[in-house]
Formats: sequence, structure tokens, C-alpha cells
Amino acid sequence: MKFILLLLFSVIVSFSKETQFDPNPDESGPVAGSTPYHPYIGLPVTTWSIIQLNETERTSVCNNQTSFCKDQCGGDNYITTNFCNTTTMAWGCNCSNHIPSSPPYHWPIVVAECQGKESSCLAGCGDGVAKDICRDACSRYYKCDQAGGPKSGLRVDRPDQPPVYDVPVISNSLASTLSFDSYTFLNTLFVTSLMIYFNHF
Repeated sequence: MKFILLLLFSVIVSFSKETQFDPNPDESGPVAGSTPYHPYIGLPVTTWSIIQLNETERTSVCNNQTSFCKDQCGGDNYITTNFCNTTTMAWGCNCSNHIPSSPPYHWPIVVAECQGKESSCLAGCGDGVAKDICRDACSRYYKCDQAGGPKSGLRVDRPDQPPVYDVPVISNSLASTLSFDSYTFLNTLFVTSLMIYFNHF
């Protein structure tokens, strides 16, 4: 038992030396693509997409989205593109005199998509001993309504253009979070082993 504890401790120390957790990771996020998204190792794999919202919910999100676009442009007279397809949830917004000042992660439809995926991730964490770690990782990965989360692929040029629902990942921010989670897991395992040891010897 002592040998196992020492071996585990050496692994944790070695891992911590090789891993540097960045408290301010790259906020660019992964680029939207066409392949099914897969959250990093340790998170539940989900298949949720925003089109799984019911019709009333999709309509509400789209209404909020087009209203937000109008406000960003400064009124109807300054809008060149403003649509939200309630079937596909594809959207577009362009102003005639400026670029909207709000960052992408603040737009209503992007927030709604992120929150739905985060909820699906949380639901997949189960009730095991690692549930809290899993739930925390879901929240830190998706980062809804703030910088650093996965980019959305719903924005398109035309209402009839299909959007991208799934976002493939691996970015610097993702790697940093993964490294931190791996260290947390090993540390938790070591502490648990110590508790078992002292309870039996």
C-alpha cells in the first residue's frame, strides 16, 4: 500500500511539473466546423443542438436575436441584414454604418445555444464520485455569455444557408483546462488513497 501511495505521489508531482495551468487562457475559442463536436476528455459526449428547442422556444430566441441586432445597428434605418430562421436557427446581422459592438458570445442566440449544450453536459455527469468535478468542468468549458467558450456556427450569410450545429474542439484554452482537470483528478485520487490508508493502518 505504501509503495502504491508513493508511486501515485510521484506521478502527481511529475505531472504538475509538466503542466502549467493558465488562469487567463486564450479567449479566441475553437473554430466552428462541420464534424460532430466532442467536449474534451472527461466530459460527457452530447448530441444536443439548438434545433431541439420546441417551436415556442425557438421563436422566442429568434425574436430576441433580431431585436438585439436592431439595437446594435441603431434602428431599422441602419440594418442591411437581420434574420433568424426559426427552423434551422441560422441567423445573420449586418449594419450599414458600423460593425455591431457586442462580442459574439453576448448575442441571444449564441447564449441560448451555449446554455443548452452546457445543460446537456451537466445532465450527463451522473451521480458518481466525480460528479462535482464533471459539472465544474462543463461550466468552465462552455463559459456561456463570457469570453473563452466554444464559438457558435449558427451565423450565416443567407436565411436558407445551413448553419453548423457541432463544434470540433482543441484550442489553447481547452488544453489548459484539460491539464488543470487532469491534475485535479490525480490530486483527488491521491488524497482519497491517503484517507483509505490512515483508516486501515
